[in-house]
Amino acid sequence: MRYVPAMEAETVGFRPIGSLRTRSFAEAAVDVWDVECSAAAHGRYLSPDPRLFVTLGQGECVFEMEKGSVSARHEGVCFSFIPARTFLTGRVAGAGRLSHLDVHFSERFVLQQLDPALRTARLGVPRLAVRDDLAAVLVDTLLADAHDGKTPADIYGEVLVRALLWRILGGFKQGTSAVSRLSAPALARVIVHMDRECFSPFRLVHLARLAEMSESRFGQAFRATTGITPMRWHMSRRVARLQHMLLEGDRSLTELAHLAGFADHAHLTRSFKALVGLPPTQWLRRALATV
Repeated sequence: MRYVPAMEAETVGFRPIGSLRTRSFAEAAVDVWDVECSAAAHGRYLSPDPRLFVTLGQGECVFEMEKGSVSARHEGVCFSFIPARTFLTGRVAGAGRLSHLDVHFSERFVLQQLDPALRTARLGVPRLAVRDDLAAVLVDTLLADAHDGKTPADIYGEVLVRALLWRILGGFKQGTSAVSRLSAPALARVIVHMDRECFSPFRLVHLARLAEMSESRFGQAFRATTGITPMRWHMSRRVARLQHMLLEGDRSLTELAHLAGFADHAHLTRSFKALVGLPPTQWLRRALATV
């Protein structure tokens, strides 16, 4: 089952450019839009679930909601967190082009992850036109991982979406404020390395060197930044690459196990099922049925 957003929207003056790129996961969905905007373009939006609106280029947007309005100049990646059941109107200041990312989350998913002591302070409060270099790194990675909807979403995309929510809401658990985070350049270096070397053995020492930290400090900082351990991130990327290779259909599981650095077919199957919830062959049947 995939999450399907239930947002109601009325828009005037927006014309899509090209096709919508979308990814749908178990508890979230990602839409990437490019639109031409008239000088009076505006929209009205209401969703039963929380979402992120992320601008990807320059432009000025004005947001209005029950609790007031804010106008901000968007330069590069800029984030707005819209709580569930919050009526929002938005308009652009002048004609032009707007590229943006919508990330919809099921409210159930966010409530399950969020520390109960933080729910009121984090989940019910809008955050508009926020700039965050670490979240921008995650968005760049998510955009690179986005497809046109013909390829089923993979486990790595789910990890990216969760890490993005973790970053924007400030972390799901209390007691982590004293733990240092990675810098945006360090996070980018580490993510690029794990993407390029996902079939290589996991080496915490290599990642720590890229971040210019000790191994113990790096492990804590990575988890405080993304919400998961470096090992799980690396394994998620490895399994996601396997998912795409399975869809290509030109290699056996034994061959894939060898290429991906697993001891054997059984090791691959155990690791795959631990992350995806299904063994590779069963996942492949379901994935092909959705293409």
